[in-house]
Amino acid sequence: MTLEPASAQAHLNLGIALVDQFDRLSGFKEFSEAARLDPKLAVAHYNLGRFFFESGKYEDADKELQPQLVCSRTMLVRSIPRGSRQNRKTK
Repeated sequence: MTLEPASAQAHLNLGIALVDQFDRLSGFKEFSEAARLDPKLAVAHYNLGRFFFESGKYEDADKELQPQLVCSRTMLVRSIPRGSRQNRKTK
């Protein structure tokens, strides 16, 4: 497989494949590179946070996951049609 060195998505996909093959350390390195190349790539940060959490490094996990939770909540609220949000507030 040829990897595009500047592609965050390619590093992310390789990381997922490596973790699926039980090579967690190599997967972690690829997730780190994906996050470095594209700091807004939420799924790379999610995978880093998961790695830290499973390794017992809870503070590091929190640093990776917390911004993603805020982003996810914002995206979720934006995806709800306006009428639905207003109806929920009045009930």
